[in-house]
Amino acid sequence: MTDRGARTSGDRSESAPGAKSGQVTENRAPGATPKRSGPPSGTRVGAAETAAPKAARRDGRPPPPEPAPTAPSRTGWAVAGGVFLLTVAYLPNLSYSSIAPETAVLMVLGAAGLPLLVARALALVPAQNAAQRWAAWCGIGFVAVGGLSVAWSAAPALSLVGPFQQPTGWAFMVAVAGCWALGTGLGDPERRLVETALIAGAIVNAVVAILQVLVGLGPLDLPSYGGQATGTFGNPVFLGALLAGAVALVGPRFVSDPVRYGVITALLGLGLGMCGERLPALLTLVVIGWMVWRGWRQRDSSGAGAQVWKRVLLFGILAIGSVVAGSLVTALRNAGGVLNQTAASTASETFGQRASVWAVGLRAVAAHPLLGAGPGQFLVATSKLYSE
Repeated sequence: MTDRGARTSGDRSESAPGAKSGQVTENRAPGATPKRSGPPSGTRVGAAETAAPKAARRDGRPPPPEPAPTAPSRTGWAVAGGVFLLTVAYLPNLSYSSIAPETAVLMVLGAAGLPLLVARALALVPAQNAAQRWAAWCGIGFVAVGGLSVAWSAAPALSLVGPFQQPTGWAFMVAVAGCWALGTGLGDPERRLVETALIAGAIVNAVVAILQVLVGLGPLDLPSYGGQATGTFGNPVFLGALLAGAVALVGPRFVSDPVRYGVITALLGLGLGMCGERLPALLTLVVIGWMVWRGWRQRDSSGAGAQVWKRVLLFGILAIGSVVAGSLVTALRNAGGVLNQTAASTASETFGQRASVWAVGLRAVAAHPLLGAGPGQFLVATSKLYSE
């Protein structure tokens, strides 16, 4: 008997007498339906292999190797580098503002995405779906209306770049639209890399915030703002927004690898508690509550569901505990922290002032309903309304 006959699977027998050379017959009972030699009806080729990649094939050969994960492209690395700089760019002793370096990085990223924005709208590059092309046209409309608003504003030059220390002009609008388009050109590996860059930038800012509270970074031109940590942004509002977003990105990763992301979660929570901003802390509680609710619904008595549920609870406890700890440490150092800020909030001063500003803003919109008063012209449009 040859080796070829000996290597047949368990469902086949050796060559029958009288059969042609190399022909193999199936060993089945008389009248039984012959077995089909391919995947079941309705199953795509390779589906059975991907469902159980470690199982051996019918012919005895080893399973095919699992496909290697796709590495991020050079474009993805460049975008991720820009995103990281967007969160940590800092120049000491700058007379303009601490947000100026980040603004410069934002303009570069936005300019890189503008050609892709136009290409998406004109279908010069394939879109992932019809909604993406529609969104590209909305982005172009956003930029176009902003440009018309600049042309009709009382101070076009100021509307173009924004007021002093507040880069909220038309250039900012263009950069935002370009950054959106740049993101649509990234695949899954690049998008995860961008998320990692955001988390890394948040970690740097959290460490800076902790040092601002514990030792003070005034000699490095990184002072706190009235007892509130500011990170590299110079503004606790920006710091709180970044840290809250980073907590939302870290949550799913913590569930997959709690050892690696446990320390990161603690650092983000400490920084969030020290910056003293109430809304970012509230949004963090919402994110944690959503994760806990989803984990509770997907839990089971044993197995992976129970493990995920326990890790979600651990993430929530660690994140909330870190926010409280950071707030308490700040309260002991300089009477700041998110808990003190919340306790000091009053309906007349904190929330009443904001409601008054929002009401005046709505009146300004009603006065210029089509094109507005121009990008970055909030103070110009609302100042005269306070006396009315």
